[in-house]
This record gives sequence, C-alpha cells and structure tokens, in this order.
Amino acid sequence: MVLDDSQWSHKAWMSVTDADLFEQILLRKAATATKLDVLEWGSGRSTHYYSGLLQRESVDFFWNSLEYDREYFSSSLEATFAASQTFQKYQEDGRIVFVSPHIRFDVFDYGKLSPFLDDHAEDRLVPMDDYVVFPATLGRKFDVVLVDGRKRRRCTLAAKDLLKPGGVVVVHDAYRPYYHCAFEEYPFQKLIGDILWIGSNAETDFSDLLD
Repeated sequence: MVLDDSQWSHKAWMSVTDADLFEQILLRKAATATKLDVLEWGSGRSTHYYSGLLQRESVDFFWNSLEYDREYFSSSLEATFAASQTFQKYQEDGRIVFVSPHIRFDVFDYGKLSPFLDDHAEDRLVPMDDYVVFPATLGRKFDVVLVDGRKRRRCTLAAKDLLKPGGVVVVHDAYRPYYHCAFEEYPFQKLIGDILWIGSNAETDFSDLLD
C-alpha cells in the first residue's frame, strides 16, 4: 500500500509503479483501438500527462474528464491546459465545460470534499448524483475508464455500462474496503500494481495489458 504522496509519480497522483502501469494499459489499448475513448472521474495531473502522452504518440483519441471541485480546476488546471490547447468554454446545466479537439472537461461545483478525513465525515453524504450519472448522458462507450475522484464506488458501478467490448475500468486507491462490493460486480477483475484495480465485462486475464 502506497500512501505517501511525496513519493508519487510526476505523471499522476499515484505511485511510480501505478502511474507507469496505467500508462502501459493506455498505450496497449491505443494500439488496438481505431480511436481511443477515455473517461476519467477526477481531473488532475493524470489528465495533463496522459493526454499529452497520447498526443505525442500520435494516437487518435478523445478524453472526457469530470472534476467536482471548480475552485481546484480553476486554480490548478485551467491555465495549464489553456497554455497547450485551444478550448471552447461555456456553461451547461450548472457545469463549466471546456472542449478542445482531444479533451472535454465537465467541471461541477461541489467544492473541496475530503470524506477520508475524520472531521469531514459529512462530506461522504453529499449525493453528487449528476457527477456520477453524467457520462451515461453522452451516448458514448469507452475503451478505458479511470476512477480517481469522489464517489468511486458508485462511479465504478456506473462504469460497467459504459465500456466498449473489451474495455477496462481502472480504480485508484483500491485498498479501501468499501469499494470492493463494486469490484465484485465485474465478472473479470483483479488487484494490480500497488493500489490499483482493473475490471472488465469481457472474458480476459488482462495479459494483453499487463506484463
């Protein structure tokens, strides 16, 4: 279990092992996809690094990223992406939407939620239904889904119906026991790396993605 984020990768808020492993999964899925469709609950360092990697590798892709904390997005991410991408920005049903040829952000406004802290237990009661169900309204399926924001159990369950044939879901911080009931809904699944989990609806041992 890796919890000391001072030692985490420059690629994502993950251990070096897990960030490298997710990169491998992305690139191997990209090698067999006509166009790689990625969904991410929880924008951040991972969005910037991995979308940039796919562009550098000349992968045809589209990355949908959902962020629940508008202040965090505005202060930490917006300027970074605006410097490297041309975005259209507009409001839609209470969200701020940023769209470029390869990336779409849907930014909600739930503020900073820290349910893992003892003095923020009430944050776990915030429903966030629109954040969880929004990807289903896009009418699209995905090759890779990364669950790394709030409401991970519910997002993992929702992701099951969003996968293309052979698509996979990856969950970060998979050591947390309250996620495990969601994992059990996938017929093919396993813990990988330090604290990642991968699941699929399609029969697989994941050997095509994992060494």
